Amino acid sequence: MVEIAPPLGPRAKKLALFLSGANLLIVQFLMIRNFSSILFGSEMIILLATLSYFGGYSLGYFFSDRVGARVLDLFSAGTLALHFTLPFSLRYLFGALLEREHDFLTLALSLFIMTFLLSSFYSLLLPRFVSEEGAENLAPLYGAELAGAVLGIGVIFSGCLLDGGDVLVMAFYLGSLAVILGLLWRSRLLAASVLASLVFYVKAYPALERESVTFFYGAAKSMPDPRMVFSANTPYQRIEVVRDRFGQGHLYLDGVRHFGGDSLDAFNDYIAGIPASLLERPRVLIVGSGSLGSLARVLPRAARVDTVEIDRRVIEAGMRFFEGDAGGELLDLRREKWTLHIDDAKHFIKNAPEKYDLVVMDIAGPFQMQVALLYTEEFYRLAAEKLAPGGVIAVSLNGQLARESANAGRITRTLAGVFPDLFVVAPWDDSNFALAGNGLRFSKSDLEKQIKLRRFARTRVYGRDEVLEMLSDGAYEKISLKNMDIVLKRGWNHLLADYLEFD
Repeated sequence: MVEIAPPLGPRAKKLALFLSGANLLIVQFLMIRNFSSILFGSEMIILLATLSYFGGYSLGYFFSDRVGARVLDLFSAGTLALHFTLPFSLRYLFGALLEREHDFLTLALSLFIMTFLLSSFYSLLLPRFVSEEGAENLAPLYGAELAGAVLGIGVIFSGCLLDGGDVLVMAFYLGSLAVILGLLWRSRLLAASVLASLVFYVKAYPALERESVTFFYGAAKSMPDPRMVFSANTPYQRIEVVRDRFGQGHLYLDGVRHFGGDSLDAFNDYIAGIPASLLERPRVLIVGSGSLGSLARVLPRAARVDTVEIDRRVIEAGMRFFEGDAGGELLDLRREKWTLHIDDAKHFIKNAPEKYDLVVMDIAGPFQMQVALLYTEEFYRLAAEKLAPGGVIAVSLNGQLARESANAGRITRTLAGVFPDLFVVAPWDDSNFALAGNGLRFSKSDLEKQIKLRRFARTRVYGRDEVLEMLSDGAYEKISLKNMDIVLKRGWNHLLADYLEFD
Protein backbone atom coordinates (compact mmCIF):
# COMPACT_ATOMS: atom_id res chain seq x y z
CA MET A 1 0.00 0.00 0.00
CA VAL A 2 1.26 3.46 -0.86
CA GLU A 3 2.02 5.70 2.11
CA ILE A 4 0.70 9.22 2.35
CA ALA A 5 3.13 11.53 0.58
CA PRO A 6 3.19 14.74 2.59
CA PRO A 7 2.83 17.53 2.16
CA LEU A 8 -0.48 17.40 0.34
CA GLY A 9 -1.23 20.62 -1.49
CA PRO A 10 -3.41 23.24 0.28
CA ARG A 11 -6.24 22.87 -2.26
CA ALA A 12 -6.21 19.10 -1.95
CA LYS A 13 -6.32 19.38 1.83
CA LYS A 14 -9.28 21.72 1.70
CA LEU A 15 -11.10 19.39 -0.68
CA ALA A 16 -10.44 16.42 1.62
CA LEU A 17 -11.73 18.40 4.61
CA PHE A 18 -14.73 19.66 2.65
CA LEU A 19 -15.78 16.11 1.80
CA SER A 20 -14.96 14.95 5.34
CA GLY A 21 -17.31 17.59 6.74
CA ALA A 22 -20.10 16.36 4.48
CA ASN A 23 -19.47 12.73 5.38
CA LEU A 24 -19.39 13.43 9.11
CA LEU A 25 -22.94 14.79 8.98
CA ILE A 26 -24.12 11.97 6.73
CA VAL A 27 -22.62 9.21 8.87
CA GLN A 28 -24.14 10.72 12.01
CA PHE A 29 -27.58 10.80 10.40
CA LEU A 30 -27.35 7.27 9.01
CA MET A 31 -25.89 5.92 12.24
CA ILE A 32 -28.67 7.30 14.42
CA ARG A 33 -31.39 6.16 12.00
CA ASN A 34 -30.08 2.61 11.62
CA PHE A 35 -29.03 2.03 15.21
CA SER A 36 -32.38 3.38 16.41
CA SER A 37 -34.12 0.91 14.13
CA ILE A 38 -31.95 -1.97 15.34
CA LEU A 39 -31.90 -1.18 19.06
CA PHE A 40 -35.41 0.39 19.46
CA GLY A 41 -35.54 4.13 18.91
CA SER A 42 -35.94 5.61 22.37
CA GLU A 43 -34.41 8.95 23.31
CA MET A 44 -31.87 7.05 25.41
CA ILE A 45 -30.67 5.03 22.41
CA ILE A 46 -30.44 8.20 20.31
CA LEU A 47 -28.51 9.89 23.12
CA LEU A 48 -26.08 6.97 23.40
CA ALA A 49 -25.60 6.90 19.63
CA THR A 50 -24.91 10.64 19.57
CA LEU A 51 -22.46 10.43 22.48
CA SER A 52 -20.67 7.55 20.78
CA TYR A 53 -20.45 9.53 17.56
CA PHE A 54 -18.85 12.50 19.30
CA GLY A 55 -16.71 10.11 21.32
CA GLY A 56 -15.30 8.74 18.09
CA TYR A 57 -14.76 12.26 16.81
CA SER A 58 -12.85 13.15 19.98
CA LEU A 59 -10.75 9.98 19.70
CA GLY A 60 -9.74 11.02 16.21
CA TYR A 61 -8.55 14.39 17.48
CA PHE A 62 -6.68 12.73 20.35
CA PHE A 63 -4.82 10.24 18.15
CA SER A 64 -4.28 12.50 15.15
CA ASP A 65 -0.67 13.33 16.03
CA ARG A 66 0.02 9.87 17.46
CA VAL A 67 -0.82 7.91 14.32
CA GLY A 68 1.83 7.34 11.70
CA ALA A 69 1.27 7.35 7.96
CA ARG A 70 1.32 3.55 7.74
CA VAL A 71 -1.31 3.17 10.48
CA LEU A 72 -3.46 5.84 8.87
CA ASP A 73 -3.20 3.98 5.56
CA LEU A 74 -4.41 0.76 7.17
CA PHE A 75 -7.15 2.52 9.12
CA SER A 76 -8.42 4.34 6.05
CA ALA A 77 -8.44 1.11 4.02
CA GLY A 78 -10.39 -0.62 6.79
CA THR A 79 -12.79 2.32 6.96
CA LEU A 80 -13.49 2.08 3.23
CA ALA A 81 -14.00 -1.68 3.38
CA LEU A 82 -16.34 -1.48 6.39
CA HIS A 83 -18.37 1.43 5.11
CA PHE A 84 -18.95 -0.31 1.79
CA THR A 85 -20.89 -2.98 3.70
CA LEU A 86 -23.12 -0.49 5.52
CA PRO A 87 -25.84 -0.57 6.64
CA PHE A 88 -26.44 -4.17 5.59
CA SER A 89 -23.66 -5.78 7.64
CA LEU A 90 -24.98 -4.21 10.85
CA ARG A 91 -28.39 -5.81 10.39
CA TYR A 92 -26.92 -9.24 9.75
CA LEU A 93 -24.51 -8.95 12.69
CA PHE A 94 -26.95 -7.61 15.25
CA GLY A 95 -29.83 -9.74 13.98
CA ALA A 96 -27.74 -12.86 14.56
CA LEU A 97 -26.69 -11.66 18.03
CA LEU A 98 -30.22 -10.77 19.12
CA GLU A 99 -31.55 -14.07 17.79
CA ARG A 100 -29.13 -15.78 20.19
CA GLU A 101 -30.19 -13.41 22.98
CA HIS A 102 -26.79 -11.74 23.23
CA ASP A 103 -28.51 -8.48 24.14
CA PHE A 104 -25.73 -6.84 26.15
CA LEU A 105 -23.13 -7.80 23.55
CA THR A 106 -25.32 -6.22 20.87
CA LEU A 107 -25.45 -2.93 22.77
CA ALA A 108 -21.75 -2.96 23.66
CA LEU A 109 -20.65 -3.83 20.14
CA SER A 110 -22.90 -1.22 18.59
CA LEU A 111 -21.43 1.48 20.82
CA PHE A 112 -17.90 0.25 20.01
CA ILE A 113 -18.59 0.39 16.28
CA MET A 114 -20.11 3.86 16.56
CA THR A 115 -17.21 5.14 18.66
CA PHE A 116 -14.18 3.61 16.95
CA LEU A 117 -15.13 2.66 13.41
CA LEU A 118 -17.57 5.19 11.96
CA SER A 119 -16.65 8.78 12.76
CA SER A 120 -13.10 8.69 14.14
CA PHE A 121 -11.34 8.46 10.76
CA TYR A 122 -12.57 11.85 9.55
CA SER A 123 -11.46 13.69 12.67
CA LEU A 124 -7.86 12.54 12.14
CA LEU A 125 -7.46 14.84 9.16
CA LEU A 126 -8.01 18.40 10.40
CA PRO A 127 -5.40 18.33 13.22
CA ARG A 128 -2.83 16.69 10.90
CA PHE A 129 -3.36 19.28 8.20
CA VAL A 130 -3.22 22.17 10.69
CA SER A 131 0.03 20.74 12.08
CA GLU A 132 1.50 20.66 8.57
CA GLU A 133 0.19 24.05 7.43
CA GLY A 134 0.60 25.96 10.69
CA ALA A 135 -1.91 27.22 13.23
CA GLU A 136 -2.47 30.39 11.19
CA ASN A 137 -4.26 28.24 8.59
CA LEU A 138 -6.72 26.75 11.08
CA ALA A 139 -9.55 29.08 10.04
CA PRO A 140 -9.56 28.30 6.28
CA LEU A 141 -9.07 24.58 6.89
CA TYR A 142 -11.81 24.39 9.50
CA GLY A 143 -13.98 26.58 7.29
CA ALA A 144 -13.66 24.01 4.51
CA GLU A 145 -14.86 21.29 6.87
CA LEU A 146 -17.81 23.41 8.01
CA ALA A 147 -18.75 24.20 4.41
CA GLY A 148 -18.75 20.48 3.74
CA ALA A 149 -21.08 19.96 6.68
CA VAL A 150 -23.58 22.32 5.02
CA LEU A 151 -23.34 20.23 1.86
CA GLY A 152 -23.88 17.09 3.96
CA ILE A 153 -27.11 18.52 5.34
CA GLY A 154 -28.27 19.26 1.81
CA VAL A 155 -27.48 15.71 0.69
CA ILE A 156 -29.36 14.26 3.67
CA PHE A 157 -32.50 16.31 3.07
CA SER A 158 -32.41 15.63 -0.67
CA GLY A 159 -32.18 11.91 0.03
CA CYS A 160 -35.07 12.10 2.48
CA LEU A 161 -37.33 13.81 -0.02
CA LEU A 162 -36.64 11.55 -3.01
CA ASP A 163 -37.97 8.05 -3.60
CA GLY A 164 -34.94 5.79 -3.42
CA GLY A 165 -32.97 8.63 -1.91
CA ASP A 166 -31.23 6.42 0.64
CA VAL A 167 -29.07 4.77 -2.02
CA LEU A 168 -28.14 8.17 -3.44
CA VAL A 169 -27.02 9.36 -0.01
CA MET A 170 -24.88 6.24 0.45
CA ALA A 171 -23.46 6.58 -3.06
CA PHE A 172 -22.48 10.19 -2.36
CA TYR A 173 -21.01 9.17 0.98
CA LEU A 174 -18.88 6.35 -0.44
CA GLY A 175 -17.87 8.44 -3.43
CA SER A 176 -16.68 11.21 -1.14
CA LEU A 177 -14.76 8.70 0.97
CA ALA A 178 -13.11 7.34 -2.19
CA VAL A 179 -12.00 10.83 -3.25
CA ILE A 180 -10.62 11.53 0.25
CA LEU A 181 -8.58 8.32 0.19
CA GLY A 182 -7.46 9.00 -3.36
CA LEU A 183 -6.12 12.36 -2.20
CA LEU A 184 -4.43 10.92 0.87
CA TRP A 185 -2.84 8.06 -1.04
CA ARG A 186 -2.12 10.21 -4.11
CA SER A 187 -3.88 7.56 -6.18
CA ARG A 188 -6.28 8.64 -8.89
CA LEU A 189 -6.62 5.00 -9.85
CA LEU A 190 -7.99 4.15 -6.40
CA ALA A 191 -10.54 6.95 -6.48
CA ALA A 192 -11.60 6.09 -10.03
CA SER A 193 -11.90 2.38 -9.23
CA VAL A 194 -14.06 2.95 -6.17
CA LEU A 195 -16.22 5.49 -7.97
CA ALA A 196 -16.73 3.02 -10.82
CA SER A 197 -17.70 0.29 -8.37
CA LEU A 198 -20.49 2.51 -7.06
CA VAL A 199 -22.45 1.66 -10.21
CA PHE A 200 -22.66 -1.93 -8.98
CA TYR A 201 -23.36 -0.79 -5.41
CA VAL A 202 -26.31 1.33 -6.54
CA LYS A 203 -27.73 -1.55 -8.60
CA ALA A 204 -27.31 -4.03 -5.74
CA TYR A 205 -28.56 -1.68 -3.01
CA PRO A 206 -32.33 -2.42 -3.23
CA ALA A 207 -31.79 -6.18 -2.99
CA LEU A 208 -29.22 -5.84 -0.19
CA GLU A 209 -31.54 -3.50 1.71
CA ARG A 210 -34.50 -5.82 1.30
CA GLU A 211 -32.64 -8.99 2.27
CA SER A 212 -30.82 -7.49 5.27
CA VAL A 213 -33.98 -5.93 6.74
CA THR A 214 -35.88 -9.16 6.09
CA PHE A 215 -33.18 -11.17 7.87
CA PHE A 216 -33.16 -8.80 10.84
CA TYR A 217 -36.91 -8.97 11.43
CA GLY A 218 -36.90 -12.72 11.17
CA ALA A 219 -33.92 -13.16 13.47
CA ALA A 220 -34.23 -10.35 16.01
CA LYS A 221 -38.01 -9.95 16.16
CA SER A 222 -38.98 -13.58 15.49
CA MET A 223 -41.40 -12.57 12.75
CA PRO A 224 -42.53 -15.61 10.71
CA ASP A 225 -41.18 -15.48 7.15
CA PRO A 226 -40.87 -11.69 6.98
CA ARG A 227 -40.56 -9.76 3.74
CA MET A 228 -39.51 -6.13 3.69
CA VAL A 229 -41.59 -4.17 1.19
CA PHE A 230 -40.55 -0.60 2.00
CA SER A 231 -37.88 1.32 3.89
CA ALA A 232 -36.89 4.97 3.99
CA ASN A 233 -35.01 7.44 6.12
CA THR A 234 -36.77 10.75 6.67
CA PRO A 235 -35.79 13.90 8.57
CA TYR A 236 -37.87 12.58 11.48
CA GLN A 237 -37.40 8.81 11.62
CA ARG A 238 -36.67 5.57 9.82
CA ILE A 239 -39.71 3.88 8.25
CA GLU A 240 -39.88 0.15 7.59
CA VAL A 241 -42.87 -1.83 6.30
CA VAL A 242 -42.58 -5.60 6.66
CA ARG A 243 -45.10 -8.30 5.77
CA ASP A 244 -45.22 -11.61 7.60
CA ARG A 245 -46.03 -15.06 6.16
CA PHE A 246 -49.75 -14.33 6.38
CA GLY A 247 -49.46 -11.14 4.34
CA GLN A 248 -50.13 -8.97 7.40
CA GLY A 249 -48.37 -5.62 7.13
CA HIS A 250 -46.33 -4.23 10.01
CA LEU A 251 -45.29 -0.59 10.20
CA TYR A 252 -42.15 0.21 12.20
CA LEU A 253 -40.91 3.72 12.95
CA ASP A 254 -37.39 3.83 14.43
CA GLY A 255 -37.75 0.16 15.30
CA VAL A 256 -41.03 0.66 17.21
CA ARG A 257 -44.04 -1.18 15.81
CA HIS A 258 -46.91 1.19 15.10
CA PHE A 259 -49.23 -1.14 13.25
CA GLY A 260 -49.59 -4.87 12.70
CA GLY A 261 -51.03 -7.81 14.59
CA ASP A 262 -54.28 -8.25 16.49
CA SER A 263 -53.39 -5.96 19.41
CA LEU A 264 -52.55 -3.01 17.19
CA ASP A 265 -55.67 -3.63 15.12
CA ALA A 266 -57.74 -3.49 18.31
CA PHE A 267 -55.81 -0.32 19.20
CA ASN A 268 -57.58 1.49 16.36
CA ASP A 269 -60.98 0.36 17.61
CA TYR A 270 -60.30 1.50 21.15
CA ILE A 271 -58.77 4.86 20.31
CA ALA A 272 -60.90 5.79 17.29
CA GLY A 273 -63.75 3.40 16.52
CA ILE A 274 -65.40 3.35 19.94
CA PRO A 275 -65.38 7.12 20.63
CA ALA A 276 -66.53 7.86 17.05
CA SER A 277 -69.46 5.45 17.44
CA LEU A 278 -70.65 7.39 20.50
CA LEU A 279 -70.88 10.72 18.64
CA GLU A 280 -73.33 11.90 15.98
CA ARG A 281 -71.51 12.80 12.73
CA PRO A 282 -68.44 14.09 14.56
CA ARG A 283 -65.85 16.45 13.17
CA VAL A 284 -62.67 14.49 13.79
CA LEU A 285 -58.99 15.38 14.05
CA ILE A 286 -56.49 12.51 13.94
CA VAL A 287 -52.96 13.29 15.12
CA GLY A 288 -50.61 10.80 13.47
CA SER A 289 -52.20 7.72 11.88
CA GLY A 290 -49.45 6.44 9.61
CA SER A 291 -51.20 3.12 8.89
CA LEU A 292 -54.56 4.88 8.28
CA GLY A 293 -56.22 2.35 10.59
CA SER A 294 -57.82 4.95 12.84
CA LEU A 295 -58.97 6.88 9.78
CA ALA A 296 -60.85 3.81 8.54
CA ARG A 297 -62.59 3.49 11.91
CA VAL A 298 -63.95 7.05 11.99
CA LEU A 299 -64.73 7.82 8.34
CA PRO A 300 -68.09 6.00 8.08
CA ARG A 301 -69.59 8.03 10.95
CA ALA A 302 -67.72 11.31 10.63
CA ALA A 303 -68.94 14.49 9.02
CA ARG A 304 -65.36 15.40 8.20
CA VAL A 305 -61.89 14.17 9.16
CA ASP A 306 -58.62 16.08 9.31
CA THR A 307 -55.34 14.23 9.78
CA VAL A 308 -52.21 16.10 10.83
CA GLU A 309 -48.93 14.26 10.32
CA ILE A 310 -45.47 15.79 10.41
CA ASP A 311 -43.87 13.17 8.16
CA ARG A 312 -45.36 12.88 4.68
CA ARG A 313 -43.44 9.67 3.96
CA VAL A 314 -45.31 7.87 6.77
CA ILE A 315 -48.69 8.71 5.25
CA GLU A 316 -47.43 7.74 1.79
CA ALA A 317 -46.33 4.36 3.17
CA GLY A 318 -49.73 3.92 4.80
CA MET A 319 -51.59 4.68 1.58
CA ARG A 320 -49.33 2.43 -0.44
CA PHE A 321 -49.14 -0.63 1.78
CA PHE A 322 -52.08 -0.57 4.19
CA GLU A 323 -55.05 0.10 1.92
CA GLY A 324 -56.37 -3.41 2.56
CA ASP A 325 -55.63 -3.34 6.29
CA ALA A 326 -57.10 0.12 6.76
CA GLY A 327 -60.11 -0.35 4.52
CA GLY A 328 -59.51 0.24 0.82
CA GLU A 329 -63.28 0.28 0.26
CA LEU A 330 -63.36 3.64 2.02
CA LEU A 331 -61.48 5.38 -0.80
CA ASP A 332 -64.56 7.32 -1.92
CA LEU A 333 -65.23 8.46 1.64
CA ARG A 334 -61.64 9.64 1.91
CA ARG A 335 -62.08 11.76 -1.18
CA GLU A 336 -65.29 13.27 0.18
CA LYS A 337 -64.48 13.77 3.84
CA TRP A 338 -60.74 13.58 4.48
CA THR A 339 -58.10 16.30 4.45
CA LEU A 340 -54.42 15.62 5.12
CA HIS A 341 -52.27 18.34 6.69
CA ILE A 342 -48.48 17.95 6.73
CA ASP A 343 -47.63 20.00 9.79
CA ASP A 344 -46.45 19.85 13.37
CA ALA A 345 -49.45 18.90 15.51
CA LYS A 346 -48.85 21.64 18.08
CA HIS A 347 -48.68 24.31 15.39
CA PHE A 348 -51.72 22.95 13.55
CA ILE A 349 -53.96 22.71 16.60
CA LYS A 350 -52.97 26.14 17.86
CA ASN A 351 -53.92 27.69 14.52
CA ALA A 352 -56.91 25.50 13.62
CA PRO A 353 -59.82 27.81 12.73
CA GLU A 354 -62.55 25.49 14.01
CA LYS A 355 -63.28 23.02 16.76
CA TYR A 356 -63.54 19.24 16.76
CA ASP A 357 -65.90 16.75 18.37
CA LEU A 358 -63.19 14.07 18.54
CA VAL A 359 -59.40 14.34 18.68
CA VAL A 360 -57.65 10.99 18.20
CA MET A 361 -54.03 10.88 19.41
CA ASP A 362 -52.78 8.08 17.14
CA ILE A 363 -49.13 8.53 18.08
CA ALA A 364 -46.25 6.56 19.55
CA GLY A 365 -45.51 6.40 23.24
CA PRO A 366 -43.32 9.06 24.87
CA PHE A 367 -40.02 7.40 23.90
CA GLN A 368 -38.70 10.49 22.14
CA MET A 369 -38.85 14.13 23.16
CA GLN A 370 -40.69 15.36 20.08
CA VAL A 371 -43.52 12.86 20.61
CA ALA A 372 -43.55 13.31 24.39
CA LEU A 373 -44.45 16.97 23.90
CA LEU A 374 -47.86 15.71 22.75
CA TYR A 375 -48.42 14.16 26.20
CA THR A 376 -47.81 17.34 28.19
CA GLU A 377 -50.28 19.38 30.21
CA GLU A 378 -49.61 22.34 27.93
CA PHE A 379 -50.55 20.37 24.82
CA TYR A 380 -53.72 18.98 26.41
CA ARG A 381 -54.80 22.51 27.36
CA LEU A 382 -54.21 23.55 23.77
CA ALA A 383 -56.28 20.60 22.55
CA ALA A 384 -59.05 21.39 25.06
CA GLU A 385 -59.45 24.83 23.50
CA LYS A 386 -60.14 23.18 20.13
CA LEU A 387 -62.74 20.71 21.41
CA ALA A 388 -66.35 21.53 20.61
CA PRO A 389 -68.86 21.40 23.50
CA GLY A 390 -69.08 17.77 24.56
CA GLY A 391 -65.97 16.94 22.53
CA VAL A 392 -63.58 14.13 23.50
CA ILE A 393 -59.86 13.49 23.19
CA ALA A 394 -58.74 9.84 22.93
CA VAL A 395 -55.27 8.96 24.22
CA SER A 396 -53.32 5.72 24.56
CA LEU A 397 -51.90 5.39 28.08
CA ASN A 398 -48.99 3.18 27.01
CA GLY A 399 -49.48 0.86 29.95
CA GLN A 400 -52.03 -0.56 32.36
CA LEU A 401 -53.30 1.76 35.04
CA ALA A 402 -54.49 -0.99 37.39
CA ARG A 403 -51.02 -2.55 37.32
CA GLU A 404 -49.40 0.72 38.37
CA SER A 405 -47.69 1.48 35.08
CA ALA A 406 -45.75 4.72 35.56
CA ASN A 407 -46.48 5.78 31.98
CA ALA A 408 -50.21 5.15 32.30
CA GLY A 409 -50.34 6.84 35.69
CA ARG A 410 -48.53 9.99 34.60
CA ILE A 411 -50.46 10.40 31.36
CA THR A 412 -53.76 9.89 33.19
CA ARG A 413 -52.75 12.32 35.95
CA THR A 414 -51.97 14.91 33.30
CA LEU A 415 -55.31 14.42 31.56
CA ALA A 416 -57.21 14.55 34.87
CA GLY A 417 -55.65 17.93 35.61
CA VAL A 418 -57.00 19.40 32.38
CA PHE A 419 -60.33 17.68 31.67
CA PRO A 420 -63.17 17.39 34.21
CA ASP A 421 -64.64 14.29 32.53
CA LEU A 422 -62.49 11.19 32.23
CA PHE A 423 -62.93 7.50 31.45
CA VAL A 424 -60.23 4.84 31.22
CA VAL A 425 -60.90 1.83 28.99
CA ALA A 426 -58.75 -1.02 30.25
CA PRO A 427 -58.17 -4.23 28.26
CA TRP A 428 -56.82 -6.77 30.72
CA ASP A 429 -53.79 -7.75 28.61
CA ASP A 430 -52.86 -4.57 26.75
CA SER A 431 -52.37 -0.84 27.07
CA ASN A 432 -55.25 1.23 28.43
CA PHE A 433 -56.96 4.17 26.78
CA ALA A 434 -58.31 7.43 28.16
CA LEU A 435 -61.31 9.36 26.86
CA ALA A 436 -61.41 12.86 28.31
CA GLY A 437 -63.36 16.06 27.80
CA ASN A 438 -65.71 18.60 29.32
CA GLY A 439 -69.38 17.62 29.35
CA LEU A 440 -68.98 14.31 27.53
CA ARG A 441 -72.13 13.12 25.74
CA PHE A 442 -71.78 9.46 26.69
CA SER A 443 -71.70 7.48 29.91
CA LYS A 444 -69.78 4.56 31.32
CA SER A 445 -72.59 2.21 30.32
CA ASP A 446 -72.49 3.54 26.75
CA LEU A 447 -68.81 2.64 26.57
CA GLU A 448 -69.45 -0.80 27.99
CA LYS A 449 -72.13 -1.45 25.35
CA GLN A 450 -69.72 -0.55 22.54
CA ILE A 451 -67.07 -2.85 24.00
CA LYS A 452 -69.59 -5.68 24.22
CA LEU A 453 -70.68 -5.14 20.61
CA ARG A 454 -67.06 -5.60 19.51
CA ARG A 455 -66.71 -8.71 21.66
CA PHE A 456 -63.67 -7.35 23.45
CA ALA A 457 -63.40 -9.78 26.34
CA ARG A 458 -62.16 -8.81 29.81
CA THR A 459 -62.17 -5.07 29.18
CA ARG A 460 -63.20 -2.77 32.01
CA VAL A 461 -64.27 0.85 32.02
CA TYR A 462 -63.33 3.12 34.92
CA GLY A 463 -65.00 6.44 35.67
CA ARG A 464 -63.20 9.52 36.93
CA ASP A 465 -63.65 8.74 40.63
CA GLU A 466 -62.31 5.20 40.18
CA VAL A 467 -59.40 6.54 38.16
CA LEU A 468 -58.47 9.10 40.79
CA GLU A 469 -58.59 6.40 43.44
CA MET A 470 -56.11 4.31 41.45
CA LEU A 471 -53.88 7.33 40.96
CA SER A 472 -53.77 7.91 44.71
CA ASP A 473 -51.83 4.66 45.11
CA GLY A 474 -48.78 6.02 43.31
CA ALA A 475 -46.82 9.27 43.20
CA TYR A 476 -47.67 10.06 39.59
CA GLU A 477 -46.52 13.51 38.50
CA LYS A 478 -48.02 15.45 35.64
CA ILE A 479 -46.06 15.58 32.40
CA SER A 480 -45.28 19.18 31.50
CA LEU A 481 -42.69 21.24 29.69
CA LYS A 482 -40.98 21.67 33.05
CA ASN A 483 -41.10 17.96 33.83
CA MET A 484 -40.22 15.81 30.81
CA ASP A 485 -38.19 13.20 32.66
CA ILE A 486 -40.60 10.49 31.48
CA VAL A 487 -38.68 10.37 28.19
CA LEU A 488 -35.31 9.45 29.67
CA LYS A 489 -36.83 7.34 32.45
CA ARG A 490 -38.79 5.24 29.98
CA GLY A 491 -35.81 4.96 27.67
CA TRP A 492 -33.54 3.98 30.57
CA ASN A 493 -36.01 1.37 31.83
CA HIS A 494 -36.27 -0.07 28.35
CA LEU A 495 -32.48 -0.13 28.06
CA LEU A 496 -32.19 -1.93 31.39
CA ALA A 497 -34.89 -4.46 30.56
CA ASP A 498 -33.69 -5.28 27.05
CA TYR A 499 -29.91 -4.96 27.20
CA LEU A 500 -28.57 -4.68 30.74
CA GLU A 501 -30.30 -7.48 32.63
CA PHE A 502 -28.10 -10.53 33.17
CA ASP A 503 -29.19 -14.06 34.02
